[in-house]
Amino acid sequence: MAVLKRPTLLISYAGWLHLLILCGCYWHASNANTVPLAGPTGGNSSENQLQLHNESTPSSSNGGKRTCSTVHPIFEQRGFNVANWPVDPVTDKPLRYCEVPPGGTCCTHTVENKLAVHAKTLLERNTKDSITKLSAVLGSRAQKFNDFFKQLLTESKAEFHAMFKRTYGTIYEQNAYVFSDLFTELERYYANGKVDLGEAMDSFFNVLYQKMFTVLNSQ
Repeated sequence: MAVLKRPTLLISYAGWLHLLILCGCYWHASNANTVPLAGPTGGNSSENQLQLHNESTPSSSNGGKRTCSTVHPIFEQRGFNVANWPVDPVTDKPLRYCEVPPGGTCCTHTVENKLAVHAKTLLERNTKDSITKLSAVLGSRAQKFNDFFKQLLTESKAEFHAMFKRTYGTIYEQNAYVFSDLFTELERYYANGKVDLGEAMDSFFNVLYQKMFTVLNSQ
């Protein structure tokens, strides 16, 4: 199913979005902002907001030094191990996603890789859930259509047989196999599509005309 034509590009976008939200630039210790968590319905709902912890705010004696420790609790609540993550902003590492401003960034190659994996996992899980639900709906509808169409074939065959039997009696019964063979070909065509329907119809009418000619000339 071609639901996602470019999953790699979507994964890259998702990773980029997480990086921009969570660690695209350094964090000032006195910052009182909130960081939205990307959930199934987006990242701006009130239940998905994490307040920066007051206890991580340094005292004024450090001169308002920029620090990365403020964002560590946010990552920890998302399930990341921040043991080896930087405490102070870094400035000397070219990164794939994060920009490195003059004051440094809390983003590193390790952070980028972990966030990319995290974003990929979320995207695959949410996509799989959506596709599974859609697949279940389509499968259910397809089964109903399949049962309905088979029922139509069966009823058509039975009613066709009853009508011709009432109309032509013994003459039809002696040649009923011609029509039975036609419905068999139709059922095979519907089941696997490996029947040449045009050829099957040509064969049916050729045999039917021969039978009609024989019956009409014998009377």
